[in-house]
Amino acid sequence: MIPFILFLAASYLIGAIPTAFIAGKLAKGIDIRDHGSGNVGASNVFRVIGKGWGSAVLTFDMLKGFVPAFFFPLYYHTDSKLLGLLFGIAAVVGHNWTVFLKFKGGKGVATSAGVFLGILPKAVLGAAIVWIVTVAVTNYIAVGSMTAAFSLILFIALFYRNIPEFWLLDTVSFLMACLTVYMHRSNIDRLRKGAEHKVFKRKS
Repeated sequence: MIPFILFLAASYLIGAIPTAFIAGKLAKGIDIRDHGSGNVGASNVFRVIGKGWGSAVLTFDMLKGFVPAFFFPLYYHTDSKLLGLLFGIAAVVGHNWTVFLKFKGGKGVATSAGVFLGILPKAVLGAAIVWIVTVAVTNYIAVGSMTAAFSLILFIALFYRNIPEFWLLDTVSFLMACLTVYMHRSNIDRLRKGAEHKVFKRKS
């Protein structure tokens, strides 16, 4: 029981590392929360600091979910994906409500992707393609993130419907997709007002 609690706590703390906040301080000496959308996530780093730092933050945020979900269950010598899911959820909670920034963090998209990449990689590949296509068509990262989150449910059903934990994993993916929408409520409001930040500034 003690190792499980320690792994759970470690998962939260790994997820809680405020990567975007740190990038803002290192790159420009700024508080990323005071710039762009104000979000402590990779998309805002891309917008405010640039592609290099944005890519680094995106990669690290994914690793924050991947490491607990993939590596921590190896301690138990089991093929069950449930432990990875539990540790991964703790990491997402850490990212979204980080203790290092008064429990106000990012939106958890990259970290959630890292979690499912660690336990259900085929489904994540499918969702990643959906994200790319949706962002390319709509020009909005938020729309791509929410669409990809719900598409993950379908890809889990497509690739993993025969594993014992299927129904639980698919149910959790649905709940996490709902959480993704909840965390993007400010983006939804801006979309309704036509004020959401676009990825590319297309010429008219």
